[in-house]
Amino acid sequence: MTRSAFITGGTSGIGLEFATRYVNAGWKVAVCSFESAAQVEGKIPAGVTYFSVDVTDAAKMADSIRTFAAQAGSLDLVIANAGINHPKAKIPDFVHGNKVINVNVNGVLNTFGPAIEIMVKQKSGQLVALSSIAGTIGGLPGMSIYCASKAAVLSLCDSLEVDLAQYGIKVTTLAPGFIDTPLTRGNDHPMPFRMTIDQAVTQMMKYIERGSGRFLFPLPMKIISTFLSLIPKSLAKTLLKSDAMKTGKH
Repeated sequence: MTRSAFITGGTSGIGLEFATRYVNAGWKVAVCSFESAAQVEGKIPAGVTYFSVDVTDAAKMADSIRTFAAQAGSLDLVIANAGINHPKAKIPDFVHGNKVINVNVNGVLNTFGPAIEIMVKQKSGQLVALSSIAGTIGGLPGMSIYCASKAAVLSLCDSLEVDLAQYGIKVTTLAPGFIDTPLTRGNDHPMPFRMTIDQAVTQMMKYIERGSGRFLFPLPMKIISTFLSLIPKSLAKTLLKSDAMKTGKH
């Protein structure tokens, strides 16, 4: 039986790369984004089903996922990839910050909710969420709301991994470092160990194949994150402050 995958934020960057690889491997694939069907025409691979729906719209997300699962005959993999960032600044822009939380956290909830209903009934499936190394590092300068959103996703998935195992559902959390995407190219600060989309998705697909778990990468960023989590918090904050907010904002 052909396997199926639903991917949010699947019309560009990481999501598009996932969609391309899975459809080329013979999967039934659907992607969604806030763009109209006309706007994505020619952008997504042939054979990929498109749903014009914003991940912050819970009702429409549920309808889209249920429709795709019915068409595909099953729902084997859901990748909650959609996410947004905010400019690095000491004083957060709380108006935009609310949008970050809505997309990065509520978007995952709106994606996983209907998917779990389907997967519990079929007693199988895999949920994947895109978090970030930033979610593991408390006190990262200038990125308070983004870090909070990604930390929330990590915590959510850690709990779901335990809760859903009895239903045959795997939960995979991907926490990459910097990836060269349209989202990160506007950053005005250093991005050490930055990966290409090709490198990142190759690694992420290997982790997805492994199944449940929290996966931090690349290795140098994982080592840094682990080191910062083990040393006294006061020392970690001192080291993070040395980043010195390499932006003049606020």
